[in-house]
Amino acid sequence: MSRASLSHHLPGHNSIRHLRQLLLLCLAVIGMGVVGSARAIHLPGNQSLNLTLCDPAAANSPYPHYFHFSIVRAGSFGIYFNNVLHTSNSYDTPVQAAGTQCATPLTLRTSNVPSNSTANKILISSCYVINGVPTCTLLPPPSDYASFVVPIIPTLTLSPSTSPITQTGTRVITAQVASGTSGERFGLIEVTASCQASNGAVVGVSPLSAMTDFAGEAKFTINAQKLVVPLAGGTPAATCTFTARNLAGTNTSVKTINYQGVNVDPTIVISPSTNLTGKISTITATLSSSPAADLSGLYVDVTCTTQLATVAPNPAAAITNINGVATVTLNASGLVNINPTLATVPTANCAFKVRGSPGQHQASIGYRTANACAITTLLPKPAGCGNP
Repeated sequence: MSRASLSHHLPGHNSIRHLRQLLLLCLAVIGMGVVGSARAIHLPGNQSLNLTLCDPAAANSPYPHYFHFSIVRAGSFGIYFNNVLHTSNSYDTPVQAAGTQCATPLTLRTSNVPSNSTANKILISSCYVINGVPTCTLLPPPSDYASFVVPIIPTLTLSPSTSPITQTGTRVITAQVASGTSGERFGLIEVTASCQASNGAVVGVSPLSAMTDFAGEAKFTINAQKLVVPLAGGTPAATCTFTARNLAGTNTSVKTINYQGVNVDPTIVISPSTNLTGKISTITATLSSSPAADLSGLYVDVTCTTQLATVAPNPAAAITNINGVATVTLNASGLVNINPTLATVPTANCAFKVRGSPGQHQASIGYRTANACAITTLLPKPAGCGNP
């Protein structure tokens, strides 16, 4: 029996159906899974394609494993495996030892594919050598030969495609590529992805490039880490762009997914909030916002206005911690004076301002001060009060 022979039963596994499902889900093309489809699949013609074929079921199989290509030709079609022209209608990858999932990476190049023709095709089988007899399972199903076609005009769609997105978190995006001339799905088309964020938004995508599988699909994950931004100066936003192109980069299809966030203006409260009396006081300034945002790393500027007294904030520009809290120490002196003019009393007040706040949000605190000469319970009066 030839290596390309087919079998309806594979010893050592539950069933061909089970194996086929596993292979369809996990056969890898340039690191991406080749997924079976009830639809025809197109592949780029007259170009070089890099394939890495993997069968996860082989990991637990006691049998050597390889992949078989069945080739349907028309006209002067040329197909090259690892840059060697292959003239027969079949090709086998090297047999791998039992337990080996993936074949050696393979370069497949085609030539003389005529425009708007689907006559040149391949079909891939996963094969095991069982007691010296090759046994193969067709992938994709026999009705789904993959046709090499030109021109290569990709049409890209994204799912889900709803935008703008306003929530943080991860989102899996399926990029599906179809042939712009036939509407059939296009495998082995490169899709690139990138995200551009502004006004403090943090949004990224991975991978940055992927090839569509045998269902014409490539998977990407967008991770929106930050959309609510304090003092952004504008609306936080991001645009993630997906581009499908042929290998020559001459025909492209572009789709985008947009993110929109919120620019928040934090409010501030301080503690303690009642008038101070001591020379040294520690003030905590707490910022908050709605919706909640990361309020770390923001500046709280402290300015103190005094008359006859002195108050020095340390630091004068405090930075909020991970909880949105800044701590400032106030050093005061001259809170009590001696003046025979009883109405002459020191004053001191400190303002805590959120730097850059459009609403100029701030909180203030004052000091209890006194003129010793006006304190009736203070006897005798200090000499400066004009005592005889």
